[in-house]
Amino acid sequence: IFPFFMMSQMPAGIAGALIAAIFAATMSTISSNINSVATAFSIDFWKRFRRTTDSQLVVVARWASVVSGMIGLALALLMATWDIQSFLDFFNEALGLLTSGLGGLFFIAVFMKRVKGYAALTGFIVGEAVVFWMSEYTDANFLLFGAIGMVTSIVVAWMLSIGSYFKSSK
Repeated sequence: IFPFFMMSQMPAGIAGALIAAIFAATMSTISSNINSVATAFSIDFWKRFRRTTDSQLVVVARWASVVSGMIGLALALLMATWDIQSFLDFFNEALGLLTSGLGGLFFIAVFMKRVKGYAALTGFIVGEAVVFWMSEYTDANFLLFGAIGMVTSIVVAWMLSIGSYFKSSK
């Protein structure tokens, strides 16, 4: 809405300068993100697992920049073709669907020492199944996915291992 306001309400020179400033800020942010991804990949992954010279590392970082830029372009095209209004909402929904049970699994590992592996894994699977069921068959907001998946994972794992709580207290 801001570019529309500038084009319809401001003089031509000022509107053009403001739009150019918005594009410059956007390009600066995108280039910083691409540079961060390339640096993290080349230093944290490539250099750690392979012996490379500095010149080889620069080549790897350049290729990582190209690949991360292509991934960003593919995501932009995905948003345009799938009619996704907000990438943040799409990302949060996917994050809630895929990681809600994982949060419960971490909670179980840190705070529930007596829960066995099979119970934790079963809780994780049930939590994920519940969240995917919710996304398909209910009108629940995607912001609830994370909490419901975590709680379901924790409760199922606790219920499956409740016998171990009583055995160890004797």
